[in-house]
Amino acid sequence: MEAWPDGRDAATESTVLMDLTLDDDQRLLAESARQLFERAYPTSEARRAEARPERFSAALWAQAGELGWPGIALPEDVGGAGYGVLELVVLAEELGRAAVTLPLLTSYAAALPLLGAGGTRARERWLGPLATGDVVGALALLEPDGRNERSAPTVQGAATDSGWSLSGTKLGVRFGARADVLVVSADLGDGRPSLLAVPTDAAGVDRRAHETFSPEPLAAVTFTDVVVAPDDVVGERGAAAVVIDRALDHLGVLDTAYAVGLGDAALALAVDHASNREQFGRPIGVNQAVSHQCVDMRVDIDAMRVLVHQAAWRLDRAAGAEDPATTRAVALANAYARDVLPTVFTRAHQVHGAMGFTMEYDLQLFTRRAKSYELTGGGAAWHLEEVARAIGL
Repeated sequence: MEAWPDGRDAATESTVLMDLTLDDDQRLLAESARQLFERAYPTSEARRAEARPERFSAALWAQAGELGWPGIALPEDVGGAGYGVLELVVLAEELGRAAVTLPLLTSYAAALPLLGAGGTRARERWLGPLATGDVVGALALLEPDGRNERSAPTVQGAATDSGWSLSGTKLGVRFGARADVLVVSADLGDGRPSLLAVPTDAAGVDRRAHETFSPEPLAAVTFTDVVVAPDDVVGERGAAAVVIDRALDHLGVLDTAYAVGLGDAALALAVDHASNREQFGRPIGVNQAVSHQCVDMRVDIDAMRVLVHQAAWRLDRAAGAEDPATTRAVALANAYARDVLPTVFTRAHQVHGAMGFTMEYDLQLFTRRAKSYELTGGGAAWHLEEVARAIGL
């Protein structure tokens, strides 16, 4: 019987039909989001949002809540719409195409660990408001000495009569200065990671915004003897490693979908410039040195999109179960996009020449977001190692 190089049974694998064509509801979702952003969020609004302390539009976030976007991929029994990751991927791509910064993806990632937390107080308290967008959630995982968000936590939780006393620092918390609840990784004394739901208004929580070129707000969060109740431990104590991996897999795919939108926007700007900028009486786009740059961008962006949709399809099908095919698909999407997106933007800037680097021109809005994506989420090298392990190397 024929087998794949990594040991999969080809006959069994071929019975699974992966249809990545968007259905009518998904196309309508994409079109409605694009129309909203064209009407309410031109690039001038993106610039204004970056100048605000919170670095995003509260009015647009309220509209997203009214449209049900924060809960679109969460189950109906917690107030969500009951759709899947692919629907959120569709939205993420439109966010990137319009250079929109919202806590939509980070709130979803923070909600995922709570979904599997049974009947705990943390689940009951936070999932409903997260699904409606009434509160903002964030993962607090990265630490000063950590390699990435998956590294073992050094934030400590000391046992007390009333639960746990949490102390330590997290860095690079996305929307950390705005979040209402943080899902924090910590060592509760057993040397293994646990997750705790910590309200940001708790005594001893100190948040400081990072100074960064990233349009997305990042913060350092310090916990000093923060009291956490036993019911605020998310899931089983000391068993959070798999839960963290799952949340980061989802967030990585969503961030990569956002990056696909960024690439589409850069390509549109490059094509427009090449069609209208004339030299020697002709548009520069008639020259192969220019037009082929745009074609190469199109190839890379479309490949990114296929890998993202494949990973989202796998995540929806796995439904939380550990699945090697899903792990491989997620790592491939992350590794490929983080590898080729810098080239996509290099080509966009080469088409534009010097004007593409000016802050007055829109390309920089997308370039800075692309650079932020490239440098976060583990980086291309980490995900390539994941792919290598998945194929037996």
